[in-house]
Amino acid sequence: MAKKKQKLFPSQIRYREKNPVISFRLKKEEKEKLDEIVKDTNTSVSKWVSDFVRVKVENEEEKLRLLERNMVLEKENGILREKIDDVIRFEVPCSICRNDLVFEASDENWKNEIYPTLEKAF
Repeated sequence: MAKKKQKLFPSQIRYREKNPVISFRLKKEEKEKLDEIVKDTNTSVSKWVSDFVRVKVENEEEKLRLLERNMVLEKENGILREKIDDVIRFEVPCSICRNDLVFEASDENWKNEIYPTLEKAF
């Protein structure tokens, strides 16, 4: 005798749409291992799988965010390295007070006075 198809209430339809059924097969040993793992957590298989998937997805999303941030930082680091390479800086002790005098390529008189004098001295 065939079962009669039962009409679903609208709430049942919405529930089934929001919570679809999934099914899959495991080898007997894998199923026993899964049951053992789930038993230790005191949750249902459904809750355990949902939590596992959610955490896995969140970890992947975080990993992608970190990789994107790393790419931005590496680009900024490259730009800063180029700027640093362009800077010429000399530290020379003062013959009178012995404090370090710092000369940079950004100084106004670098090309005309400082660099030629330093070039002769060293």
